[in-house]
Amino acid sequence: MDFKQYGDRLTELGTKYITDGARAWETYTRAIADSLSGKAGSEDLQKRFTHIAFNEGPELARKLTKSNIDYYTGVMNAAFSFGSQLFESTFKQPTQPGRGKGVAKRAAKG
Repeated sequence: MDFKQYGDRLTELGTKYITDGARAWETYTRAIADSLSGKAGSEDLQKRFTHIAFNEGPELARKLTKSNIDYYTGVMNAAFSFGSQLFESTFKQPTQPGRGKGVAKRAAKG
């Protein structure tokens, strides 16, 4: 994974994270808007909000939590992959012909 691929992966993860969060909030706010749009009395409105709080709220929290976990897991995996490849390429130096032989010959003479 090169630097561009790493950046592309982070962009992809960020876009998915924002999109998932927006969808979850949209569902929740739509439920609230739907409950407010009716010409119901205060008792019916209270029942609707209670239903939203106990049914839609936990689902929103679950979706947002899953989205957070997926995002940070993806970022961590991408960073680990990029870091591992960077480490390998940094410390894996190609051997150059003839290098080191002079040192061995000098050591043998001395």
